[in-house]
Amino acid sequence: MAMVPQGQEEEGLRELTLEELAGHHLILSKRHRKYVLSIFEKHGLSCDVYYECEDARTAMSLAASGLGTAILPASMRGQSEKICPIPIAEKELITDVLLVWRNEEHSDVVESFIREF
Repeated sequence: MAMVPQGQEEEGLRELTLEELAGHHLILSKRHRKYVLSIFEKHGLSCDVYYECEDARTAMSLAASGLGTAILPASMRGQSEKICPIPIAEKELITDVLLVWRNEEHSDVVESFIREF
């Protein structure tokens, strides 16, 4: 997801393309930097990595301050009222979440979490 400050999103914008994102100051997490840049390169695009952060919450705060557009997992939607999440058209930027657990007995909370995801 592209995270932009509330009020800076274009009216009616449903998603951003890589070409459009290439024109933004990007805020990336160190964890995903290489992967995101490889997708841009694969499509013959360069991008402006304006900030690189250790964690997603910092990236979101920088974006909320108007310092750039953060590219973050969709799971970060709804974490800040100051941010407007916009889907990215390039489906290669979607990552999977994997769960691993022991086969021993689980608490009700763990069982509920496993069923949910």
